[in-house]
Amino acid sequence: MTPKVSQYINKTILVSIPSLFHDGKCRPFKLVGVEMPGLWLQADELASRLLPEAAQNYVDAAPVIFVPLAQIAGVLIPTQQPTAAFAPPVAAESPKAPSAPSAAAKAPRVTKERPAQT
Repeated sequence: MTPKVSQYINKTILVSIPSLFHDGKCRPFKLVGVEMPGLWLQADELASRLLPEAAQNYVDAAPVIFVPLAQIAGVLIPTQQPTAAFAPPVAAESPKAPSAPSAAAKAPRVTKERPAQT
C-alpha cells in the first residue's frame, strides 16, 4: 500500500534535498502542502539556506517554501509506530570488591627443563 503524503500535512516528515544540502541526508521539515509538482515545506534550516544574508530576519516569520519533486531525492514517512525511540538504558552495576585469586593462580608455576641436545 502506497502511503498518501497528504495525510502528513502539518506534521514533520524527513526529506532529502541534495541540491540544497549536499550531504544528501534527510532533514526534518513540516509538510504544509502537497501539489502535483512538489511539496510545500517549512523549516528554519531551509529558510536560512535559501534567504540571502540581508533577509535572514525573515526566518523568524516561518516562511513556507515550495520544493519541486525534481529536487527531492527522498521522503521518509512512518508506516508504523516505532516500538522504542531509544534502547533501554543499561543498568549500572555497583563496583565489586576484587575477588580473591583462585587456587590455580596462587600455585607456583612448575616448568620442566629440556635436556640439552648434543
